[in-house]
Amino acid sequence: GFHGLHLVQALAPDHTVTILNTPSPTAQRNLLHLSQQPLAFRLVWGSVTDPEIVAKVVEDQDVILHLAAFTSVNESFRQPLAALGVNVQGTYRILDTVRRLGMTRTHVIVASSCEVYGDALDHDLTTDQDEAASLNPHSPYAASKVAADRLAYAYAKTYGLKITIVRP
Repeated sequence: GFHGLHLVQALAPDHTVTILNTPSPTAQRNLLHLSQQPLAFRLVWGSVTDPEIVAKVVEDQDVILHLAAFTSVNESFRQPLAALGVNVQGTYRILDTVRRLGMTRTHVIVASSCEVYGDALDHDLTTDQDEAASLNPHSPYAASKVAADRLAYAYAKTYGLKITIVRP
C-alpha cells in the first residue's frame, strides 16, 4: 500500500526489507515502482492471516512493521467480517508467531489508526492526550483496529514482547 511503499523506499537503501503483500493491482504497481530503484528488498506474496507464510516472513527479523490491513472504512460497512479477519486475525498471527518463536528482542510496530478515536469532534486531541483519549470507533473498520490495537497491548503486557502501537 501507500505507506508500505514509502517505508520500503526510506528503509531499503540501508536495510534489507522483507515485504509480505497480497496480490492486487496496487501491489503490482508498487512492485514495479520499487524494482526500478536500487533497493534491497525481498517480496513474499501471501496473506497476513496465513500462519505458515507469516512464520516464514517474521523469522529472524529484528523489526516488524505491521502495516497489513483491510483499510476501507466504507467497505467495512459492507464486509465487517473481512475487516475483522485481516485486521484482528492478521495482527494475532504476527504477534503469536513472534511469541511462539521466542523473538523477545524483535521490535513489533503495529499500525493502528486515528479512526479508533471516533469523530475528531469527540476529542480535543493533542500529542500529550492521545494515549489517554477514549476509544470510540464509529465503523467496523475502526472497531477492528481497536481490537488489533488492544490485542497488541495485551501481548506486550502478557508475554513481554517489545511492541509499539502507532495511531496515524
